[in-house]
Amino acid sequence: MRSYTSALRGAGDTRWVMWGSVVLHWLYAGAAIVLINHLRIPPLSMWLVFIGFILVLGAAMAGRYIRGKWMSLRLVEATEA
Repeated sequence: MRSYTSALRGAGDTRWVMWGSVVLHWLYAGAAIVLINHLRIPPLSMWLVFIGFILVLGAAMAGRYIRGKWMSLRLVEATEA
């Protein structure tokens, strides 16, 4: 995941990386609160949920990279001389 995230940031796709990360982290936090406080799942199960979250986050970043939308970003605007 780190490689795809860094590659997307380097290509200028920082907004998508930020929002994708923020949304997925908040979804995980909400799920963790429900699973721990309300369903009382054991710590090992919560670690497995965390591993699943990391896999989903990595898949999201890899999917964005593989689709190639980052290739059409304009990093520098043309200026008239």
